[in-house]
Amino acid sequence: MGETMRPLDLAILLAILAAVVLIVAASTPARVESPLPGPLTVDDATVFFLDTPVLVTGFLVRQSSKTYLCDAPRCPGARLAIVGPPRHVRPRRVLVAGVVTGDEIAPLRLPGRRHTAAL
Repeated sequence: MGETMRPLDLAILLAILAAVVLIVAASTPARVESPLPGPLTVDDATVFFLDTPVLVTGFLVRQSSKTYLCDAPRCPGARLAIVGPPRHVRPRRVLVAGVVTGDEIAPLRLPGRRHTAAL
């Protein structure tokens, strides 16, 4: 081949390099613009392994001595048990900022307050 590259060889090399750059760029996860990803549905939150705080939207439902976050008011499908819930809960749609672990969500504590980040 000699000391210089032919134009065709150079074009092929640049095409391969461009393809590698596109593949790497496409496989890089997108950055989250907000500090907390979401809001996720309860079903979505139970499917993914999340080790960082997220926003989850759902209905607060009290059953026996536990409080759950559910996608629907009567909790027919997926649900997350709320860790450290308030004692008096009325069924309503809420947005909870917390950490999901398995089938539980631990709401974040707001700094300097007794309340959790359930809105």
